[in-house]
Amino acid sequence: MIALDRHIEILLLSNDCVIVPGFGGFVAHHIDARKDESDGSFLPPIRSIGFNQKLTINDSLLAQSYVEAYDISYPEATTRIEGEVSELQQRIENEGSYTFNGIGTITVNDEGYYEFAPCEAGILSPTLYGLDSFKMPTLQELRTALLAQTPEQIVTGTTQKEEANETSVAMTADNDHTSNHRLVALWRNLAAASVAVIAFLLFPSPLVNNQQMSESRIDTHLLDRIMPKDITTGQAEALAAVREKSARQETATVQKAKADKQDDTHTADRKSGYAIVLASRVTKANANTYAVQLRQRGYDKVYVYTNGRSNKVLYGCYDNESDARSALNRLNDKIEFEGAWITFVK
Repeated sequence: MIALDRHIEILLLSNDCVIVPGFGGFVAHHIDARKDESDGSFLPPIRSIGFNQKLTINDSLLAQSYVEAYDISYPEATTRIEGEVSELQQRIENEGSYTFNGIGTITVNDEGYYEFAPCEAGILSPTLYGLDSFKMPTLQELRTALLAQTPEQIVTGTTQKEEANETSVAMTADNDHTSNHRLVALWRNLAAASVAVIAFLLFPSPLVNNQQMSESRIDTHLLDRIMPKDITTGQAEALAAVREKSARQETATVQKAKADKQDDTHTADRKSGYAIVLASRVTKANANTYAVQLRQRGYDKVYVYTNGRSNKVLYGCYDNESDARSALNRLNDKIEFEGAWITFVK
């Protein structure tokens, strides 16, 4: 039984040359990826095998493989290889050829020399495992195939491609919309929670009326005597700060109510005519605030005009457009009147 082909195949996985003493050497070489001109296919890179009949010197590589495989001594491995080589040469002489499984086929020519035909698939190589050939049509082949199609086939193919693209775009848009909606909802919830926490920390709870406070007042003198002075002092300062902040808020609320009432008074006293527009399309609260600020700067003729949902901050009321234009020209150098224009107020 000849086991040389199995040992040679295994050794060629990690070696580029395996010598069979007294027979020849098998040499592996790398073949780059290439194109098969016969059918236009692209072939992957492979490791192919060549055979050199002149490489007969024993390099101990094959003998070591026999030693490890059969657990025998080196002289026994050498003797076994010599016996298999003799049997191999006898088969080639009788049959004219011998095929090494997974490597190639050796034949004898008319001159008595060995000729080797490697395996077309190449030898197994872990670095090139899994690579396969593929075929890419040329531009001429694509052009010929396109010209061979009927107009109906071309239109049908284009329509199917457009439908596939539209479906893909729609699915992508739906995914993006869903993702954006979830992200917006998450940020909205976080913002609401943050506002609630800030409001709870900054704004004190509403205090009860004075009568209830006087009835439920607690005598804290005992606590002042028991607790350390620095703690009671800090609590007093904190309570004073809270009271001061509440007083400021109450004052601001009263001032705003007065300003709103004053704005209503200015609006009610106005008659129809021409006026100078200082601000338009603003909310009622912003218009009132801006009007108060302008009157504090000395512009007493400023008032808020509301027409339906539109709020405007106006200055003056003139019988004709000419008088309004003259007034605007006189005030045009003021920063408050930059960009102002004339309008008719009913």
